[in-house]
Amino acid sequence: MRDLEIRGAGNVLGTEQSGHIAAVGFDMYSKLVAEAVSALKKVVTPDAPAGPEPLPPPPLIDLPLSAHIPESYVPDIHGRLAAYQKIAEITSAEGVAEMQAELADRFGPVPRSVENLLYVALVRSMARRANVESLKTDEQMFHLRIRGGTTLETRSAVEALRLKSVITGPNQVRIDRIGAGTNWMPLVARVLRVMVEAAAK
Repeated sequence: MRDLEIRGAGNVLGTEQSGHIAAVGFDMYSKLVAEAVSALKKVVTPDAPAGPEPLPPPPLIDLPLSAHIPESYVPDIHGRLAAYQKIAEITSAEGVAEMQAELADRFGPVPRSVENLLYVALVRSMARRANVESLKTDEQMFHLRIRGGTTLETRSAVEALRLKSVITGPNQVRIDRIGAGTNWMPLVARVLRVMVEAAAK
């Protein structure tokens, strides 16, 4: 309330806005408000029938890639923010292809850094559905740490790939970065895909 007294409430539908609503945009603001209202309704009506199991928090992704939208590609900051928001909502390879086609149509050939960003968005989405807590990289390995440890289904699915460069353990799946060479990107995506399928069973 004190903040409202100092700055005023602003006007969501007009140009007089407070805080970060102008940068986030009305659509994202509406989505955040809807999520907050939904969370409050669950608190108020705890006896309501349970919906689908919520996804775990987004995993920490650390990959050796330059992944961003260059200012030279999308000069307008609002256009870049809108593109980042749409990319963050990608959940499938089809979504990546559609977003890449949309960007190419609007701004021209997609630079490598944007292709990398689309890849990272897809990996993050798959990792989240596979219950991956983090995907970290060192000089030799990619480490996919599983929240709560690897299940029998996950270990069986990954081992069924019969890849020497992929190792399953009690808490993580490791991919040999050196052994994978320059083809590590499709390999990481392939491993995550079977992990998502195993987690869905």
